[in-house]
Amino acid sequence: AAAAAPAKRAAAPAPYAPLVHRMLSQVTQLAIDGSMVGDEGVRALADAMGAGALPLLRDMSLRGNVFGADARVAGRLGSALGERCPGLREVRMSRCARFSDEAGA
Repeated sequence: AAAAAPAKRAAAPAPYAPLVHRMLSQVTQLAIDGSMVGDEGVRALADAMGAGALPLLRDMSLRGNVFGADARVAGRLGSALGERCPGLREVRMSRCARFSDEAGA
């Protein structure tokens, strides 16, 4: 008879998660320039913001990254910023490789 595969355990929450949440709740500026952030990374950022991360954010820069192939991702980020960051003053997203100058044409 074949041995049964061991049961998978549910992943325990990371012990540092509360600390990270507290730290993010105090961030007012976020710069992730030139970090090769793609659509998945921006989607994760938008989801985290939608869950309450970065409520005090006033300034964000995502310049020089590679997201933008999926226009819905930028829309999702915009929605999260508008709904969860009431003090937001500036967002910079220039020089992102996949944004097209022809998108508005």
